[in-house]
Amino acid sequence: MEDDNRIMYGVYRVGGSIGEQSGYTKRINGRAAKLLDTYYMKPNAKLRAKKLRQRLSPGEKGYYKMSYVVSELNKQEIADTRFP
Repeated sequence: MEDDNRIMYGVYRVGGSIGEQSGYTKRINGRAAKLLDTYYMKPNAKLRAKKLRQRLSPGEKGYYKMSYVVSELNKQEIADTRFP
């Protein structure tokens, strides 16, 4: 299948309170991150992360240090998204 060789990008939520981190799957820059969405095109993933960041309250940004970032998925993460 030709899709197997394409690069996939994930939109991750980083930061948040300790109680919210039970489903986090990856560490990005030393912070726990949870995969939310996957995309084949990086511009689409970046646009989604930007829109999600705009919806955060000042408290979520400042106190909980929450944000949304885009990261390239490795082969194991891709397999996990296809067969949850």
